[in-house]
Amino acid sequence: MSKSERRTTGDTGSHQVVDHLASYAASFLFTVIGAKNAVRSLWSR
Repeated sequence: MSKSERRTTGDTGSHQVVDHLASYAASFLFTVIGAKNAVRSLWSR
């Protein structure tokens, strides 16, 4: 957060949105992958 806050005001908003979207997408992908692996391990039993 501090890095994006140091930038110019015209820049900050878009960069924060991109950062939030990137982190959200990454966590979402990890959750989906983890769920798929859990389902596979359950089905293989």
